[in-house]
Amino acid sequence: MDRRKLFFQGAEDLTPIQSILSSIPIYYLSLFRAPCRMIEAIEKLMRDFLWERGDLLGGEHLVAWDLVCRSKLQGGLSIGKVFARNNALLMKWLWRFPKERNALWYKVIKSKYGLNPNQWDVVEAERVTFWSPWKAISSLYEEFFQHVYFRVGSRTKTRF
Repeated sequence: MDRRKLFFQGAEDLTPIQSILSSIPIYYLSLFRAPCRMIEAIEKLMRDFLWERGDLLGGEHLVAWDLVCRSKLQGGLSIGKVFARNNALLMKWLWRFPKERNALWYKVIKSKYGLNPNQWDVVEAERVTFWSPWKAISSLYEEFFQHVYFRVGSRTKTRF
């Protein structure tokens, strides 16, 4: 049997992977940095589910998992990596922070950690417990700022 044909037969199992296995840990991933072992376990469940039929070839996977996780434009199946999804969900809070100044969670974070002089982000959390969600979130500032840009609007919050 053609390997490519087997690969695309397994592709019909994408719906359960994307709607169930990818979405169950979303709440946890949006608040906490997932341990490496947890990420590996989630991706193993996804791989095993996708390749369940592919094991007809003696247990060999038909395509590398990294290729399967790529976007469809890059030749993959758009499953995505759990680690990247975790970082994106955590960085979402960094994006929301300056936009939701009236929200209760904003006021709690601001009062606990304090604002930086730029009035846009908080001081990076240093002395907090190991499982503090904001410590994991604030540790992503450097990576976050590589993906965003600032547009000067009314000039009320931009200092030169």
